[in-house]
Amino acid sequence: MNDSKVAMVTGSSDGIGQAVAKLLGENNYSVVVTYKTNKEKAEETLNYIKEHSGEGLVVQLEVTDEESVKKCFSLVEGKYDRLDVLVNIAGVDHPSSIENCTFEKWKEVTGPKIDGNF
Repeated sequence: MNDSKVAMVTGSSDGIGQAVAKLLGENNYSVVVTYKTNKEKAEETLNYIKEHSGEGLVVQLEVTDEESVKKCFSLVEGKYDRLDVLVNIAGVDHPSSIENCTFEKWKEVTGPKIDGNF
């Protein structure tokens, strides 16, 4: 363990979350890179951070699942003994009209945005 601050970025395997994770890594944070389904992209994000003198770990996280969140925080505590920064960016979008949106798609979009912040 090093003395850098520890940041967790939800949804950091791609998009805005990935950009934030990379920026934090470039600025000497230890970064917890999280992903829901794409471990390969999360590992690419962490590799970028390591190539720029940062460090961190990759953790699978489903922000709408309480047990997944508890497991993630337990892993972070076990490795770093603290978390200094939490950036909640995980989310899914399915652009469509409300008439064409199923209830399952609605829950998939709103779940991370609402429940993921609990």
